[in-house]
Amino acid sequence: MNERFAGLLGMAKRAGKVQVGFDETVGQVRKQKAFLVLLAADLSPKSEKEWRFATKDHPITIRRSPLNKAELAHALGLSRQTGIVAVTDEGFAKALAVHCPEEKED
Repeated sequence: MNERFAGLLGMAKRAGKVQVGFDETVGQVRKQKAFLVLLAADLSPKSEKEWRFATKDHPITIRRSPLNKAELAHALGLSRQTGIVAVTDEGFAKALAVHCPEEKED
């Protein structure tokens, strides 16, 4: 597990600057409160496609997390796995994005 990334994500969660799950992250993006959305390394293509469709009219930086769903849950102190995380603080978003590869445009 990427310890630095996991530590930053945990700090953001404790600061109240993280929303997890499909509906919560879609809501944050639509309200323009999210600065970054992280997709778990093992998020299914179907889930990713549905999430992108739900937010298609709202520009947002999306990055693939170096952590899988179980590792994301552990870093966030959650008992259930999560595949989508929205970061609602610009500083945390920039710090976390450094650890994630940029997505290539088609």
